[in-house]
Amino acid sequence: MNAQDRLLLRGLGRLAFHLARRAVSFPIRLQWRLFRIRLRLYHWALIGLAVVAIVAAASWTPIARDVVIASYAHVRAGQSVPFDPGYTQSAVWTTPGAEQLGRWATWGIATNSPWVLSYTKTIVPYMEYEGLTDETIYPNRSILEPRRGTDSFLNGGYASVPEKGEIIVSVNDRYVDDLRVNDARQVLVVLVHELVHIQGGNFLPLPKELIRNEDGEIVDWLDGTSARLESATEAATQEILAAMCEFGDKLACQAFWLNLEDLARGNLRYRAMRASVPALYDIWADAFFRERDEEIAAAKANRFWQSRWGFLSDLLEKYSVRAWEQVRDGICGQPLDTGIWAKTGLGYYTILGLKFDDTQTVLGRSGWFLRLWC
Repeated sequence: MNAQDRLLLRGLGRLAFHLARRAVSFPIRLQWRLFRIRLRLYHWALIGLAVVAIVAAASWTPIARDVVIASYAHVRAGQSVPFDPGYTQSAVWTTPGAEQLGRWATWGIATNSPWVLSYTKTIVPYMEYEGLTDETIYPNRSILEPRRGTDSFLNGGYASVPEKGEIIVSVNDRYVDDLRVNDARQVLVVLVHELVHIQGGNFLPLPKELIRNEDGEIVDWLDGTSARLESATEAATQEILAAMCEFGDKLACQAFWLNLEDLARGNLRYRAMRASVPALYDIWADAFFRERDEEIAAAKANRFWQSRWGFLSDLLEKYSVRAWEQVRDGICGQPLDTGIWAKTGLGYYTILGLKFDDTQTVLGRSGWFLRLWC
């Protein structure tokens, strides 16, 4: 083979090698390009998922927050505490010599229960000590009292502060007679709530001439100042219970966590109702909170509310949703506007703001968790 043939063969070999390399590398380059295309698609898909997740988190994280707080508070609240207040099942509590002394036989407060009297005298001083008011107001009567009709099942108590006459704080005596709700923790929450009411300010209704709608008509309990005063009163109740807990009242500690659980669960129930899935709340509550007898009672109550969902929604908004919001604001450092004027040391007047420092202390680490939403 001469030199020219060898040169031709070498050229043909190089051409074959080049063609073979291109043939092998083409699918590799094609795959690489396809991979880059897929990578870019995945990249934008991940960005889209992240946006969806952020939007979903904005609406779902408050639900997760309330689920965590309700579950934790349920554990801390402990078991129900039997309520035995020494109730006389009469309008007033009579003792030897009471005929001559009248209500002064019980330190100026007419009562029919030594438990209610003792806690009334214990609770009221906290109102001034905690800065809710600068002058405490005691009731003339602090009693257990039956409620009539449906109100017996729906109303835990009431406070009456007429312009003239007796100041009355009343707790529903169903807490004594009905074993289903016989729980001293819940009774203490109700008693503190009603004693906050009588301190005045934003915890009492405005004068009737100020409670008017756009047409100048006086509005009723549901549409008037109830949302303002009940939510503020419920929020203040939480702080007073926290203060009592810090001073060693074990029942107040349990009542504090029980009420916190009720606030969070009430907010969750309200959300479920607004989303038209009220059954979803009951499924969750039955699974994690209720015993079998409580499930039956809850189902029975739901049948009562079927034709009254609007009223139930109003109650939840007043006693849970708005109150829970005010408690969270307090935990974040915003004092509760009491609407009570007080004279300062400099001689001018200011409206008192109730701080939630005791609530923050009792909450401990769970308070840090709530402050994530500040």
